[in-house]
Amino acid sequence: MRTLIASLTVLSAACPGDAVPTGSRTGELLGGSTIMGASYDPVCGIYVVLPLDDDDMPQDPIWCAGVHVADSMLLTAASCVEENLTAGTLADVEVRCGADATELFAVTEVKLHRYYTRLGGDNDLALLRLDGDPTGALATLNERALTDADLGPSDPAACTGLGVAGCTALIGYGESDNGADDPGVRQGLLVPLRAVEDRHVLAGTPTATTCRGDTGAPVFMDLGVGPVVVAITASQRNSCDVAVARTRVDVYLDDFIHPYLDRFGATCGLDTTCETTGCPRTPDPDCDPCAWNDTCEEACPTRDWDCPLGSFVGDACADSGDCEEGGSCLTAHDDPAYLYCGRPCDPAETGGCPAGMLCLAGADGDECTWDPDQPSPGSQGAGCVTALDCRSGICEGRFCVTECDPAAAQPCPDNLFEPDQPYTCQPSTVEPGTNVCVGEVLTGGGGFCAAGGRGGSGWVGLILLAAALLASGKGKGRGKGTARRYAARSRRR
Repeated sequence: MRTLIASLTVLSAACPGDAVPTGSRTGELLGGSTIMGASYDPVCGIYVVLPLDDDDMPQDPIWCAGVHVADSMLLTAASCVEENLTAGTLADVEVRCGADATELFAVTEVKLHRYYTRLGGDNDLALLRLDGDPTGALATLNERALTDADLGPSDPAACTGLGVAGCTALIGYGESDNGADDPGVRQGLLVPLRAVEDRHVLAGTPTATTCRGDTGAPVFMDLGVGPVVVAITASQRNSCDVAVARTRVDVYLDDFIHPYLDRFGATCGLDTTCETTGCPRTPDPDCDPCAWNDTCEEACPTRDWDCPLGSFVGDACADSGDCEEGGSCLTAHDDPAYLYCGRPCDPAETGGCPAGMLCLAGADGDECTWDPDQPSPGSQGAGCVTALDCRSGICEGRFCVTECDPAAAQPCPDNLFEPDQPYTCQPSTVEPGTNVCVGEVLTGGGGFCAAGGRGGSGWVGLILLAAALLASGKGKGRGKGTARRYAARSRRR
């Protein structure tokens, strides 16, 4: 395996061997005055001729960047190539590598991260398999978890070299300011690491950052073992934005990057033969029907990545094989008929679970679980805005209620959360002819209590919206439908 062996040096002019088209700028990414040269040979340009837009109109071609991480393999941003992948036009994606950008490769296969969405956010990663192997060194991927201890100096001018603690090198092929249409030249600059988040980092300043055409640009740091790629720049969309998320590499190694790279390895690759020994990083995918091996297996301890997308944390499930992100199918504490997906978590990590969920010990380890001191979403007594928030389909005022039979020995369940206010079976004010379990006496038809029901409408629902969102934990989206609706795309990355 080749490694990135050249030292990283800041130069004040174009480096010999870098392709500099006539008439293009030769100085910088946004706000910089430096160009990185042969030290960054693992960084390749990606030239994409986009398919027709939704109105069947042609779109301008774009530049992106990627980094050579394994034989015939490039790591880049999913947002760079997913539009062509969806349209089936990978022939219009060309990779240009080498110091003079004359090594040309076609893309034979693309793997987007399973949880990537065009709406943005984390998971903006893709691996491209090429029809040949670029010459030159391979980049080394960072395997150490980044922390706040890796943040850079407050004065950006202190980043005079990659050896300065907390400094990063941003390398790409994009524009050098918001108005300059000059992508296609490999450029770079040194900037401090400004923030480390769960799945991405921020790097750069308002006057020194990547720009349009730099989607997929790698972020290098020297963490004490030489230069390594710590992040990949997500979609730049239509601006030279200092706030662009740069997707961390270390948190995606075990479940995405290494398993895909290793399937093409000399040992333990995806070749129909199970090898139980000698696997360098990931188990042989041929040995486990639940592994990422291009064959869907529904009966797995968690969702098989070869199957269509299943249920995410907090979503309903039938069994653990439905649950994404390594989660288990859990039984609600207040309704044994309600099953939902958890997600592995760390109790010591603040904010590791969605709103309304806690990291609690379960049969399969610590998982994000609905707060046992509150009604689970959609159950009897849970807050609601409309009937769609309730599994019973009835939102009586601000709370989900279930139907009941007043003639039954125990028409309503016990109120587990307020025992001194037992539920009683009363006629619904929003569903005529239906009896429901409520914790207070209902009066009249319509009015306040009717606002959230199946037929309820009007200004009262707006008043209830904020309170009901807080009560039900709906402030943070968990459903898998909305998060996967496609948004409008910009032409530039």
